[in-house]
Amino acid sequence: MELREFAERVLFATSLEDKLRGPESPVTDEAPGSAIAIPGAPGRPENLRFVRGGGSPPLPRSGVLEDERQRAVLLHFFANHELLATELMALILLRFPEAPAEFRSGLYDTLREEQRHTTWYLRRLEECGLSFGELPVNRYFWDVVAPVASPLEYVSRLSLTFEQANLDYSVHFAEVFARSGDERSAKILRAICRDEVGHVRYGLEWFRRWRDPALSDWDAYERLLAFPLSPSRAKANGDGRFNREGRLAAGLEPEFVRRLEFFERSKGRTPRVFWFCPEAEESIAGGDSRGSDVVSQSVAGSLELLLLFACRRDDVLLVRRKPTLEELEPLRRAGFTLPELEELAPGGGLRPDSVLRGRKVAELRPWAWCPPAVELLSPLAAGLPDGAAGIEESWTPAIRALHSKSTHQDLLREFLETHDVLGTESAVVGRTVRDVADLERAAAEMKRAGFQEIALKSPFGAAARGNRRWRGPEDLEWAARVMERQGGLVVEPWLDRVWDFSVQFEMGKDGLKHLDFIRLENNPRGQFQAAASGSRLTRSLPGDLARFLHEMVFPLYQGPLAAFLESRLRQAGFRGAVGIDAFVYRASAGQLRWKPVVELNPRHTMGRIAHEIRRQVAPDCSIRLAVTKLPGVVPPPQITLDPDSGRMESGQLWLGRGPGFGALLTVGRTLEALSGVNYLRSINKKP
Repeated sequence: MELREFAERVLFATSLEDKLRGPESPVTDEAPGSAIAIPGAPGRPENLRFVRGGGSPPLPRSGVLEDERQRAVLLHFFANHELLATELMALILLRFPEAPAEFRSGLYDTLREEQRHTTWYLRRLEECGLSFGELPVNRYFWDVVAPVASPLEYVSRLSLTFEQANLDYSVHFAEVFARSGDERSAKILRAICRDEVGHVRYGLEWFRRWRDPALSDWDAYERLLAFPLSPSRAKANGDGRFNREGRLAAGLEPEFVRRLEFFERSKGRTPRVFWFCPEAEESIAGGDSRGSDVVSQSVAGSLELLLLFACRRDDVLLVRRKPTLEELEPLRRAGFTLPELEELAPGGGLRPDSVLRGRKVAELRPWAWCPPAVELLSPLAAGLPDGAAGIEESWTPAIRALHSKSTHQDLLREFLETHDVLGTESAVVGRTVRDVADLERAAAEMKRAGFQEIALKSPFGAAARGNRRWRGPEDLEWAARVMERQGGLVVEPWLDRVWDFSVQFEMGKDGLKHLDFIRLENNPRGQFQAAASGSRLTRSLPGDLARFLHEMVFPLYQGPLAAFLESRLRQAGFRGAVGIDAFVYRASAGQLRWKPVVELNPRHTMGRIAHEIRRQVAPDCSIRLAVTKLPGVVPPPQITLDPDSGRMESGQLWLGRGPGFGALLTVGRTLEALSGVNYLRSINKKP
């Protein structure tokens, strides 16, 4: 029987019996004929014709496979994939008759194995009480592989992508079926996995013969996959086990396997795009829109990976420097989800070949909206869906004003004037001054009210870098420069802070959602040192402080203050991450008081990152995120994983490192175990 005749029957037959039947006589390839055009679809019986528009049922989750019906649904998926592979191999034989005879012979052998795989699934489906074709079937493999322009593209897409992914799926679901008691299905998947190793090896052999010899296997492979296809399709989704052993057995290089393990790109969900820009306040205040501030650039280089924890798997994080696999490996080992990481051009903009250009994106999520974010992300705005906040809606004068500490004090004053809030003093609300004379008058009024020390704050400034404690004439010179550059200065009493905290929200189109209370550790100047998140946030605190927080403070942020804040954010047209910094202090007579809003941060914050990290560690664990000096020799990660979730449950891990400092994550079962001795001592000191 001629190979062409056999391939035509497999591709065009309209009965499963003919499609899965082997040749009646030994196969020869003496008359391959001319290349055929790509048909719109393979021949199939009526009940197995492709559906469009999401008509096929969703892939059953691993957790529901103890139900025999759900196991049968999954087997139905697999049967269609094996049949598609069979048909595509027949198509390639007919489309590329001039391909080397050795390639065609190997492809025939692989096709025969795919026929057997399909037959195994059909028999098992019948045993489970489901007929093949009883459920709709999709055409994704056909649409992606059928149009290939060469045998090299074919082995890149089918052998090295979809069949390589099956190294993961077959192992993973064999284990799932075995755990659910379905050993017969598990046995089929194990046998298919063994065959897939050979299929990948076959494709790899021809890929290496045909690829650009000047490129590595990985670089050549990545270039051959045109968007929306990417290496992420060559491995399992979600919690599927990464079958490193099977890949090495197929002949893939260890470096290729490592690169694939850490490669992420959305397989279908439209991504959100994130970018870390610590220079936001500097640029909002009127500094260089490219963030020339040396400190901000140092922070960006050290901490930009922190925004990774706010991402989901299918999101994209833009980075100034793409981290090495050695830097990412501890994060993956600790159980954290990695998004796609795209490196910016040396000048800071999108690269000309950025995959994001022209791609649909769900949302633009910079650390903060500011002039540099507008400049960088504007080319992506055309990819936003209808109804999403675009550049013009995300960066307006009203949203710029939300970043000003002057606005924050005005909001607090308005709230206190319209709401009866226990435990607060309106005298501590800051006042904006415009010149030195106004500053001196405000300071004198505060001293007459009993506040002996005064705090000076730049309207635009992050991490207390624009804050000063007024001590002498040199501070007046500094204040005059700030007022000249930023148009004003916030003056407020310097208070004896007892407990710093932040409240994390997300403002969406449906309103303001409260997320978390975060404990903050600040130095005497009010500069950030650490953020901690845990389920028992106040357990280590003195009794009077804990009662004050639970009875007076916390309820306000889930009630009146949240409603007030939502209305003001809606008026400004703001959407995104929001954090309120606040603190409890002791008044002159020793009684506990609190300032409900010290700063309103219409952006991501370290507190928000702490919240997002805790979401990804082992259940019921607490975390502490500190920005601190690097030791002379950074020790290797010392972590333990929760055996059930595979996530970090204790230990320490560096999340970012830069010139002289970095972000250190500590995880444990209780917040007390994570707190520094000095911090606990300061909180529990007697008034």
